[in-house]
Amino acid sequence: MKRIISLLIITTAVAFSYAQKNVYMWSDGKFSSHSMDSIAFVSVPSAVDLGLSVMWANMDLNAGKDTESGAFYSWGEITPKAEYTEENYKFGKAGSMTKYNESDSEIGVSRILDPEDDAATQVLGGKWRMPTIEEWQELITKCKWTWKTRFWIVTGPSGKSIRIMASNYDQDNDPDGRKASSIFWSSSFDEISSTFQYARVFYFSGATRKNSISTRHNGHNIRPVHPY
Repeated sequence: MKRIISLLIITTAVAFSYAQKNVYMWSDGKFSSHSMDSIAFVSVPSAVDLGLSVMWANMDLNAGKDTESGAFYSWGEITPKAEYTEENYKFGKAGSMTKYNESDSEIGVSRILDPEDDAATQVLGGKWRMPTIEEWQELITKCKWTWKTRFWIVTGPSGKSIRIMASNYDQDNDPDGRKASSIFWSSSFDEISSTFQYARVFYFSGATRKNSISTRHNGHNIRPVHPY
C-alpha cells in the first residue's frame, strides 16, 4: 500500500540535517541546501497600522518578542558586532568616511541609507526598512506615549499600539525606570558636521523623548517600518 504524505507549506519549510550541519529551505517550489554557519533565524515582526504615514514594527529588529530589546547595529551596517568602535566601522573614521559624505554623489538630496546598507531591509527583506528621522518625529508628535516602567506604550491615531522598550534599565537601582533609556537609529544622515560622522537618532530617557544625533559607529537599536 502506498502511503501519501501531504505537506502544507504556509511560508517556508525548513528541514535540518544534523549530521551534515545543513539547513534545507523550501522556496520557489524547491529545496535548497545552506550551511548552518550561513543561516540566521530572525523573528519577523508584525506591521502595525498606527494611523501614520507608515506602519511600525511591533518589536525591535532581532528581538525575539515585543517585550525584549533588539540587537545593536552601527549605522549603515547590517549585522551586529561584539564591539562598536571607530576602528571597526564599515565606512571608516571621522573625516575620512568612504560613503555618505560630501563627495558621495549616490546619497543625493534624500540623505538616507541606500537599501543595501539598511539593516531592516537586509535582515527582514521585502519592503521593511529603517524609519527616517521625519517618521520618528511623526511617531513622537502624533501618538500618545504612556510610560510603563521599562517601556513606552505608543498609541496612534488609529487606536492601535506598539511597545518601545528601554535597552538600558537598572532594575535594582532604578525600579521605577525613571532613568531607563534607549537610542534608535533612523535612516537619516546628519549633513551638518564637516566630518560626516553623525546620523540622526530617536532618543528617550525616562519621560524625555527627542530626536538627536549619534556617531555612526555606535551600536543602537533599530525599529523597522513598512509602507502600506
